[in-house]
Amino acid sequence: MPVGAEDSEELVQDALYSAARMLDSVERAGKKVTAGNIAYYAIPHMKSGRRGSSCGRTDALASTTQLDAKSSLHSMQEEVGYDPETDEAITLDDLLASEREDPAMTDARDLDWEQFLATHDYRAS
Repeated sequence: MPVGAEDSEELVQDALYSAARMLDSVERAGKKVTAGNIAYYAIPHMKSGRRGSSCGRTDALASTTQLDAKSSLHSMQEEVGYDPETDEAITLDDLLASEREDPAMTDARDLDWEQFLATHDYRAS
């Protein structure tokens, strides 16, 4: 069962990555194992909080870092202040959001528009 902001698809990818690393290590050592052996060890790694990207105490999302109280997860909807002008609470999402339009979305929209115009008669534009 995921904890906090964990994504099930990401956990599956991490488990596959860990299993592949284990299998590679075992094969390099010249040992023979079954898929069940690898799964037996890969699944508990995921349950204990080990991840493919990092499982050390320096990873902000690692369970050990959170158990050491060196990091914590907060909701983006958590209230962090109050705006007296609008008489509304300020959330973490409001502080981090940009007012400018995303350049990737602008470029994608321009490409779609160009493709649309290319399929139509110039008189229809």
